[in-house]
Amino acid sequence: RVHGIHAVNVFKAWAHADHVAFFRLYRKAPLMSGYLMDLVIDRERRKAMNTIYKAYKPTIDVAFLTKVLAFEDEDCATAFCVAQGYFLENNAVDCRKPPVTS
Repeated sequence: RVHGIHAVNVFKAWAHADHVAFFRLYRKAPLMSGYLMDLVIDRERRKAMNTIYKAYKPTIDVAFLTKVLAFEDEDCATAFCVAQGYFLENNAVDCRKPPVTS
């Protein structure tokens, strides 16, 4: 029963683009459901990062992104930001510069 409630809550968070709830549920995923969420976590992180990037200026601290986007540590968050083309300066994403797309 608890697992079904978790699944419904994940769907609601995803359907409403509630990134905070989605990543909170990802961190607390029961049993093997975290592995299922791993299939979409990168896509959802990119979407959330795009929203955060537009809302938080002039910079976003990597520690904040680590917590909000449910990364294991700051190194993973930094690697994600670099891979997505964001500029990092002093352990923060510079929102004044547009991300570099390849």
